[in-house]
Amino acid sequence: MYIKNSYIAFIYRITVLIICGVSIMTHFGANMEINSRMLSYFTVQSSIFCFIIFLILSVSTYNEIKYKNIPFFRYSYSSLKGMATLSIIITFLSYQVLLRNSGFSMYANMSIYSIIKDVLVHFIVPILVILDWLLFQPKGLYRWFDTLIWLLFPFAYFMMIVLRGQYIHQYPYFFLNIQEIGLYQVLIFVCIYITIILIIGFIFFSIDKLLSAFSYRIRSGKI
Repeated sequence: MYIKNSYIAFIYRITVLIICGVSIMTHFGANMEINSRMLSYFTVQSSIFCFIIFLILSVSTYNEIKYKNIPFFRYSYSSLKGMATLSIIITFLSYQVLLRNSGFSMYANMSIYSIIKDVLVHFIVPILVILDWLLFQPKGLYRWFDTLIWLLFPFAYFMMIVLRGQYIHQYPYFFLNIQEIGLYQVLIFVCIYITIILIIGFIFFSIDKLLSAFSYRIRSGKI
């Protein structure tokens, strides 16, 4: 069960696209060193990923309105949107559970402006992306092996950060810092984190299937 009105979906997705774009732009300045450092954060990379997906979604929804057809993206690229949704869920949960009370900050100082940026990327954008799945996406499109495909983005991120750190000796997160905690500890953490992401992905997949089954029962008059 989902909202099928393409006009409402289009307005919502354009809004998310704008908010996501603004949240990304607030993290970049004229200083290239700052730009490079910000790009190393999973938070920023997952936000950029979601921005790209919502750009495609907005165009797809516009075509649905203009040509009165069901967009190809909705059914053929749902796995890619699922990957983006899971990545932003991980961003939200990681910040809340692991980083929020650890003294971690992406910024040099915690001014009001920094707090606003924090709220945008760690709260607002994740909630809006999750709501799009909940409100506007047909349920039951995901397949069980999508939960494995969704691991590609976080796994590629971890490998990129570890390799990057070997060259410039800078790490965005303390638990990926090979110089301080050693390669063995980092690999253990990555394995544990990938396992947790797989579990969260399977929970996400299961909820989607349950909502699909519930919707079917409503349509068939069994509820």
